[in-house]
Amino acid sequence: MISRLKHKEFLLFILLSAIIWLLLTIGKTERSEPLTMYAVSPSSRIGEFYLQDSIVPFEVEVSASGINSIRFNQLRDYKVLLEEIDFSQKEQGQLEVSSSNLLFNLNAIFKGTFNFAVKNAQIVFPCEHLERKKVVVEIQGRTNLTLPKGYKWIEEIRCKPDSIEIVGSLEHISKAALWVELPDFTWIGEHALNLPLNGIDNRVSSMEYTKVEIIGTTALWVERRFTKSIVVDQKMHDIEIWIAGPSQYLANESLEELVHLSTIESPRSIKIETELLKDKISLLSIQPNSIDRLE
Repeated sequence: MISRLKHKEFLLFILLSAIIWLLLTIGKTERSEPLTMYAVSPSSRIGEFYLQDSIVPFEVEVSASGINSIRFNQLRDYKVLLEEIDFSQKEQGQLEVSSSNLLFNLNAIFKGTFNFAVKNAQIVFPCEHLERKKVVVEIQGRTNLTLPKGYKWIEEIRCKPDSIEIVGSLEHISKAALWVELPDFTWIGEHALNLPLNGIDNRVSSMEYTKVEIIGTTALWVERRFTKSIVVDQKMHDIEIWIAGPSQYLANESLEELVHLSTIESPRSIKIETELLKDKISLLSIQPNSIDRLE
């Protein structure tokens, strides 16, 4: 029993000695290694330029001592996120980021853990000037809209705005298309749907819009009968006029506000002419549309 206990104590001593030796060894360790990291643009659009590559590799010498010397794996392929203010124009077709900006970002995150030295003074992003183009916004999914029974459009749906200026590389904006997708919706009366604008991504962007409005107005379509009396050859004649249109028009307005009646006289008859005074209304019938004159 005593022998077994001494054996365990000896093994524990050996283990502790190994741990202490390892800690002392690591504590004295200094390590330096070249690594590849990546500078990442916040967007493919920087000011008036379009970046052909928004992720650019750069070489950095990393050094550390002690326990930090075994943590290099967390830095391999590390991505340094930049801000638009970090970029400056070097020459046509190139934007550059100073290595000091990269070092500032790295030191802010790993201060006291690693030391960094970027090999190049600048990191270069290939770019081209942004092109601009106005594109019409298409409305898709019209069959998703339903109207209640008896309703018709007073104002057909349309986009507001109906066209939008986009920016991007010449290659991308020449192929660009913008559209909105209508949801399943029952359109009663006047509405304005604020819908996401599709076709905007990291290659093509809008300076102002991510959404557009779809506006339109419907109304219940009704028929209404009007009676108008006219005198022909000293005799009273009743003219029956049937008009169809939006309920708000026909419910509140008089015949004179909707239709102008006039007559064309001939020796044998008087013909009744009509002129509609409102959009969206229609004349269904007029009886009689002519009156024979007395011989």
